[in-house]
Amino acid sequence: MIMPLLTWNENMMIGIQSIDNQHQRWIDLINDLHETMQRGKGSEAINQTLASMLDYTRVHFSDEEKLLSTHSYPGYVQHKQLHDGFINRIKELQDRLQKGHIILTISVMKSLRDWLKNHIQKVDRQYAPFLKSKGIV
Repeated sequence: MIMPLLTWNENMMIGIQSIDNQHQRWIDLINDLHETMQRGKGSEAINQTLASMLDYTRVHFSDEEKLLSTHSYPGYVQHKQLHDGFINRIKELQDRLQKGHIILTISVMKSLRDWLKNHIQKVDRQYAPFLKSKGIV
């Protein structure tokens, strides 16, 4: 049995249900990618799983950004820049994988995991009180 790369727990909750639900799904996708890699699936399966993760990341970031923008969150621009950087990182990884320039390794997976965990537990936590003050729960 392959251990998950990242496990959802209450320390990852920011207290906004819609965002917490999306974060849980996001963690499932990174674990799917990790499992696909660990099981030695072919590059096509890895690329497909990475594409699913990228698609969901775009959906999640769009929803989160819309919420922050609608409520005029003061850190919106910086937050969006972090999102854009992560999207570009995944697209670059996907491009390099498709061209055969890189393989998906544990260190790449840990890097994705660490970014995700840090973003949820530190960066997203910063906007939670602001959105809660606007009645978002």
